[in-house]
Amino acid sequence: MSRQGVTLVEVMIATSLLLVVTAACGAALRSAMRYHGRVEQQTHMENSLLNTFALLSRDVSETAPRSILYEPTPASLTFATPRDQAGSLSRDHTMGNTLFFKTLISYRVQSDLSLRRYYEPLPADHALAPHPIDDLTPPRDALYFATPGIDWRRLAEGVQEFTVVPTALDPTTGAESTVSDIAESTYLKVRLHLRFQSGQRSYGVASDLNLVPRN
Repeated sequence: MSRQGVTLVEVMIATSLLLVVTAACGAALRSAMRYHGRVEQQTHMENSLLNTFALLSRDVSETAPRSILYEPTPASLTFATPRDQAGSLSRDHTMGNTLFFKTLISYRVQSDLSLRRYYEPLPADHALAPHPIDDLTPPRDALYFATPGIDWRRLAEGVQEFTVVPTALDPTTGAESTVSDIAESTYLKVRLHLRFQSGQRSYGVASDLNLVPRN
């Protein structure tokens, strides 16, 4: 009866093949993990954009054009809202359910490219939506929101663009035109662009939204 053994050459060949297979599996795993990370980040950006637009749509629809302040640098959109901190609308039932504006909302892009939504109760209720600069003391400008103590929530990261274009619509012809005074606009064209970097590649998502102030 003969006994067959394994030669040193065979062991070396098997070890080399095992190392090659292991390296290939490791490379495939790293590639899959990077792909999963990109997909996860892309999904996070898309959800951030959708959630931001949902909040913007509700908030802006409940304010008045005369109350809106847009500042392009750093990008911000500030206005009054009739909702309190619990999210309930403030109405005067003795005056035909008239809305009272009691809160200031400000969407602001920060130096770290994050978009924050600031929330501040006004010191008094307003029958007309107040302008953040012209009607409030102190004015609710960039310096004011830089002070600590104002409640805020981060909505998105990697903000490359947050622009607001006041647009008027001719009721006769239906033609659109850009206006300089938001109080004269029919609606606001908002563009939000988010981007993140993964190694040598850049990924992003952008969308436009038309917002109509109704009060």
